[in-house]
Amino acid sequence: MASANVDAILAVVFLLIGFELIDSGRGSWKFHINGARMIIEKLIASDSGNGTPFSPLRSWLVSNCLVYDHLGSSFANSYLPHGGKLSMTTMSLLQDAEGNHCSSFPAALLPLIQAGARILDITDVYMFHDTSTNPGQHDALELFYAAKSFDPAAWATNLQPRSPADDLLHRTMVACAHRTAVCVYLSRIILALWPSTMLPDDLQVLAAEIITHLSHLHPGDALFTATAWPAFIAGLETRDLTNRAWVERRFQELWKIEPWGLTREALKVLRTLWCGSKNGIALTSRDDEFYEREDNWNWIERLKSLGTDWLIA
Repeated sequence: MASANVDAILAVVFLLIGFELIDSGRGSWKFHINGARMIIEKLIASDSGNGTPFSPLRSWLVSNCLVYDHLGSSFANSYLPHGGKLSMTTMSLLQDAEGNHCSSFPAALLPLIQAGARILDITDVYMFHDTSTNPGQHDALELFYAAKSFDPAAWATNLQPRSPADDLLHRTMVACAHRTAVCVYLSRIILALWPSTMLPDDLQVLAAEIITHLSHLHPGDALFTATAWPAFIAGLETRDLTNRAWVERRFQELWKIEPWGLTREALKVLRTLWCGSKNGIALTSRDDEFYEREDNWNWIERLKSLGTDWLIA
């Protein structure tokens, strides 16, 4: 197939993914991403074989599709095939997207999300909950500590030469929020599969930390729309009514700036889960603090039970 035809196909697929996000961000996007992945894998294999670099257009299309692929794996209920360890070419392409993709997601964190989702899929399918026979828990903890060790300030500083604006503070805050959100996401996977695991951080504190980081960005800031994924994680995790109200306002503000269906649907999901979690937590009228009951409600399990593929970006 001619090179121009491949670029045209990728551009169409990228537009179709965008249309799905504008519509709702649920369901059909995965077919477009699966198709894009097949094309990209062949392109990367071909590039490795002949040493021909991607054109700027192709690099942009491929890198942005790869970001959506990784983000999509975080809340996909149907199986999304993952290729295992990323090649140097794939990681380089993810790094290319750091400065121009709407999520401003650090490339080092994206594979951790996808690897965590894969552990959840495999372990959930085979039900290997015995840590003596399943290395999955060790792998998941390694992912968690890799996310925890990520340095947002260094990342934002290194990104500045490639960033379209002088935005060091905002890039740092977005990266801090993403790092903490990935830690929460991986923690919930670990606790869903191995509930007795002792983790080093209080997840409620981490959820509040995400909100603190995101509070540095306001409507009108160039990176404001990059706050959706970590805000969604904070909303899923927090049991504090004030923090939930903050997350709700954030998605309402995102809707005003970019009225995409994914924003509306994300808020709808949060409200559904907040309502459902009333069966798993108790509210005291004295100090408005939530306390977990013995069933240890986990939003990862609840999202899977809804049976919908979500793409939050």
